[in-house]
Amino acid sequence: MKTRLQVILFTASLISSAALNAAQTGGAFLKIDPSARSYALGQSGAVAALGAESIGTNPANLMDMSRKMELMSAYSSISEDVSYAHIAGAVNRSMNKNLLVDAIGFSYTRLSVGGIDGRDSGGNKTADFGSVDSQMSMSLSGNAGKMKLGLTGKVVQSKIGEYKANTAFAGDFGMSWGFRSLGRNITAGASVSNFGQGIKYINQKDALPTTLNLGLGTAVGPLNLMGGLKQEFNGKTAMNMGVEFNAGMVSLRAGMNALSGNKGNKTSNGFDGLSSGVGFRIGNTRMDYAIGQASADLGVTQRLSLTLQFGRKPE
Repeated sequence: MKTRLQVILFTASLISSAALNAAQTGGAFLKIDPSARSYALGQSGAVAALGAESIGTNPANLMDMSRKMELMSAYSSISEDVSYAHIAGAVNRSMNKNLLVDAIGFSYTRLSVGGIDGRDSGGNKTADFGSVDSQMSMSLSGNAGKMKLGLTGKVVQSKIGEYKANTAFAGDFGMSWGFRSLGRNITAGASVSNFGQGIKYINQKDALPTTLNLGLGTAVGPLNLMGGLKQEFNGKTAMNMGVEFNAGMVSLRAGMNALSGNKGNKTSNGFDGLSSGVGFRIGNTRMDYAIGQASADLGVTQRLSLTLQFGRKPE
């Protein structure tokens, strides 16, 4: 039984690494950016993901909504037999009254992989199986003078075939602030994502993909310019940048990632992926679409997200 589970874990880890371009970490699905807007902008989530989209990247931006309530759903086409879905919601109590907790949010994410070939200890094919990873989280954000702070607590679960890993507890912490330099208003963001317990099956325990995210953004006429840096604690570094052109109800976006670091026993340097996308805003509804090359192994992937806003404008 133990040998069969080890074979299953080995097979599933290969699939997960190919699907998510992940290093040796557990809960690699946590690295997926659910925001189609952020993905199109080179995954500059530290400053690009706002409101309900910010859960999972920088919770300090949770209160950045034009209405009191926001609901966001996302779907990603990653590869064949891999399904990713995400839903998040946020309530903004206030943007200026310093209520300690100015916004509250929640999210649920599920990644399922089907059609994995089962093998016994001798390498002979057995019945196919699948894997399911999920997380539930709650976020809080508030003003601290000119700085915004945010904190997310999350519960992470993983299942491969008939076997379940431990229930892991993790979190995100973020901050965001604005300042003026070179005659322009600039927004800076910083966060640490996915710190906490690792994922453990029997005697194998893998750390979560803990990542430091840094970002800067500014507006130049109809253009939003942003860039940032992601440093994974396993050694991989990615520099990202994006540009967004706003023309009324339509926004056009493009971005890229420049990747360097360790990938297995190799050192990779170059573009992790180019991305582009479009957004449509009609009243309090926004639909975002993004397409890009998330990794050389997977080729083109697509993201789609829908954001609905309700209620009065925040006070």
